[in-house]
Amino acid sequence: MCVDGRCHPDYCLRIGSAPMILCIDIGTSVLKVGLFDRRARLLRQEGCEVPRAATGGSGAYEIEPESWIRAFESALAGLPRRQLRRTGAVVISGNGPTIVPLDARGRALHPAVTWMDHRGVEESGEIIRSRGIRVDPSFFLARAYWFRRHRPDLYEKTGCFLGCPEFLARHLCGTSVAILPNERFQPYYWTREAIEALDMDPDRFPPFVPTGETIGGLRRDVAADLDLPADVPIVAGGPDYLMSLLGTGVIEPGMTCDRAGTSEGINHCSTRFVDDSRLLSLPHIVGDHYSVAGVISTSGKAIQWFRAFSGYGSDVERFFRDVGEAAAGAGRLVFLPYLAGERSPVWDPDARGVFAGLALSHSRREMARAVAESIGFAMRDVVEVIEEHGFSVGDLRVAGGLSRVPILNRIKADITGRRVLLPEVAESELMGDACVGLVVLGEHASPAEASSACVRIGGTVDPDATNRALYDELFGVYRSLYRRMRPLFRELRAMEAERLDPSGGISYP
Repeated sequence: MCVDGRCHPDYCLRIGSAPMILCIDIGTSVLKVGLFDRRARLLRQEGCEVPRAATGGSGAYEIEPESWIRAFESALAGLPRRQLRRTGAVVISGNGPTIVPLDARGRALHPAVTWMDHRGVEESGEIIRSRGIRVDPSFFLARAYWFRRHRPDLYEKTGCFLGCPEFLARHLCGTSVAILPNERFQPYYWTREAIEALDMDPDRFPPFVPTGETIGGLRRDVAADLDLPADVPIVAGGPDYLMSLLGTGVIEPGMTCDRAGTSEGINHCSTRFVDDSRLLSLPHIVGDHYSVAGVISTSGKAIQWFRAFSGYGSDVERFFRDVGEAAAGAGRLVFLPYLAGERSPVWDPDARGVFAGLALSHSRREMARAVAESIGFAMRDVVEVIEEHGFSVGDLRVAGGLSRVPILNRIKADITGRRVLLPEVAESELMGDACVGLVVLGEHASPAEASSACVRIGGTVDPDATNRALYDELFGVYRSLYRRMRPLFRELRAMEAERLDPSGGISYP
C-alpha cells in the first residue's frame, strides 16, 4: 500500500495509471471535498453545510461530531464515481483546535467542543503558570483539562481525545492519532510531562503523526459504502490554517494570506517569533519559519448572522448587491463583529457585536454594508498590530469561499490599503491538502516544493485611494469603539453569568 508515507507502485497499478487525490477539509460551517489530479488541477469540488454549533452558558460552542461524517458522505456523493475509484490518496484537514472525547470503543461521549468555545480560560491560565508556555483556552490540553476538572465523570470514561480531522480519519481507517505538523508544535499540543503535571493520564492522548504520514488504509466496509478503493491511504493533513498557507503559496518570509471563511485568519510568514499577547506566533509548516497571525472569530459568520434575521436569508447575491449599492462608509455606520467574543487583537470572550451610529436615515442596505466593512476594519486592526513589530505586510493572498465575492475583495483592498491577490483555487485548505498528497504520490519532494510549483494567482484587486481618508476616519472609530464599550461588555457578561449554569454546553445522556 504505502512505504514511508508514499504510495507503493503496486497500489497505483491496482487503481489505475493516474491516481487522483481526494482532499477533505472540515470547516466550521461547510465540509468541502475536492478531487485533484497529479498536476494539482482541481477537477471537481463539492461541499455540504454542517449543522450550526449549539451554544450554551459560559461561552459554549459545541457540535455533534457525527455530523462531520454525514456531511462528508453527502459531499462525496457529488463527485464523479469513475474518478473517485482511481483515488490514490485521501488527505484530511480541519478546523481547530476542536476536541472530542471518545470511549474505549470509539464512540463520542460528548459533543465536540469547537475552537469557538470560550470555556477553559482558567485551565489555560493554570497551564501557562505551571509550564511557562502561552496556551490559548482553545488549545487541546486546556480543553482536555477542562473535562478533567468540570466533567470528571466523562473524563474517567474517555479512552481517547481526538481533534476534528482526526475524528473523521478514525472513522475511515480505524486508527486514533493526533496530527502534529512538525515537532516544533508539540508544546502547543501536549507533552507527557505537562499531562502528568495536571494529574491526567497520558494514555488518554493518542500518538502523534506528522503531516504527510499515512494514518492507515481505508476500511473495506467503508470503502464499499463510499465506492472508493479499499486500503487507499488516509493521509494526515493537519490544521486548516496550515494547509491554507500551503494552498496560497505563503511559504516565504514577508508573504501574507487572508483566510476568508466563517472566521478570518491573517497569517504573515516570518523568520522570527513574536512575543505579543495580541497575536498568535506559531511555527510555520515550512522550515524554521513562523506564522505571525491574528484570528478574527466571526467575519463570514457575521454576514451569515445578519442575513438570517434581516430578511436576506439564503439570498447571498441580494445581500452583496445591496452592499455594493450602498455608499462607502455605510453612512457613517460602524459595526463591531464580535458576535462570539473576539480573538485577535483584543482576546476578549466577553466582547459583543455593536452597531454604532444607527439613525433613521439608515436602511437594511447600509447595515449590510457596515457588516461587510467590519471585516476590512478587523483585518486592518490585525495587520497594523503585526506591523508594529517591524514587519511590512504587503499583498494579501485572499482565499476561501468569500474570496469569490468581488465587492468584499474591493472593501478589503480599500480599507487595508493592500493589493489583494486571488489564487486560482479559492479553497486554499483543499489546495494545501493536495500539496501534501502530491508528496505521497511521489510528484514532489516536500509540500513546500509542491506549493511553490502549483499555486497560481488568478486575479488581483488594487486599492482605490478615493475613499482612503473616509476609511482612515472610520477605522479610528472602530478601534475606539471597543475600548469604550469594554466596561459595558463586562457588565453584560456578569448579568448573563448570574442566570446560566457555569458548566455551559450540551451533554450526552
